[in-house]
Amino acid sequence: MTEPSLPDELDELLTAYALGALDEVTRVRLEELAATEPAVRARLRRFTTTTAQLVEPAATPRRARHGVLARALRHRSGGRSLLEPSSRPGVAAIHRGQAVALSALVARLTDRELTRPTRLGHPVGAVLAHLVGQLERTATALGDGSFEAPPECDYEHWRATEPYVERFAGVGAVPLDAVLTDVNRRIVARLDALGEQPLGLDSPSGQALVKTFETWMHADDVRLALGRAVSVPDAGSLHMICAFAVGALPVTLALAGVPHADSVARVVLTGAGGGVHRVVLAPDGPPDDGREPAVTVIGEAHQFCRLFHRQLSVAEADIEIAGDATVAADVIAAIGVLAENT
Repeated sequence: MTEPSLPDELDELLTAYALGALDEVTRVRLEELAATEPAVRARLRRFTTTTAQLVEPAATPRRARHGVLARALRHRSGGRSLLEPSSRPGVAAIHRGQAVALSALVARLTDRELTRPTRLGHPVGAVLAHLVGQLERTATALGDGSFEAPPECDYEHWRATEPYVERFAGVGAVPLDAVLTDVNRRIVARLDALGEQPLGLDSPSGQALVKTFETWMHADDVRLALGRAVSVPDAGSLHMICAFAVGALPVTLALAGVPHADSVARVVLTGAGGGVHRVVLAPDGPPDDGREPAVTVIGEAHQFCRLFHRQLSVAEADIEIAGDATVAADVIAAIGVLAENT
């Protein structure tokens, strides 16, 4: 490969690189060029990030958008992320960011706003008190908390935090903010001390990321109840949260009673934080051997997270599906199972 002499030639190569459409030799030589040329490296980083935003869903006609997705699917290899590893923050950093955003929201709530009903059927204050309990639960699992659930309902997500809902009933925004800030501080401190770990659902970092996701989504439940716009994390944080959500699909399918142990799904998430993920659709299924996916699910990354939390219904989300119709229906139906009772 000769070094491109014109900007448009370089841009074409960078676009092809970001879509995974270069042959191996050309890809390696372009990376070598980027390593020695700061200007090329900067442009490559910019293209890798902006190509994650394949389209602007709100502004692009449906037919055109799907055309872009079809071309991208043909050229991108399964499992390749559209974000560079350096742009993937750790769980502690992601949680810290969501904790700051939550505090900025809660500290300014009025007593009247705390009584507003949310889509969950509970008032804003009760949702925040429930979140205190769930965060305390995570802090306890990490070694710095005091969560105690009534034994008969420990496994029930909402009922396990009813003591917290009762304790903070009628409490104003400032005390709620102080309690939430404290428990989030302890979680981040423990994550910093533990360092980065695998993000499986049974690892400390993985469990913490579950609560980071819940913190973000419940904060958005509050925003929606108040008529405010939902929030969107930075691309790196969103990518990591999406990776957690996709990785949880085998668990959600098992909980729904429809695991597909011999099937692999490819999940293509577009927009900021997007990427291509492959996942075996059963917690104890065989390793992914690179076989053809039984189903491909395509959607915008932020929408996928809201669907996972049941903030959006399947009908409201712009999800495209290809492949085995039975597997596809089970995957879509099971996406929001973990959000039950929240």
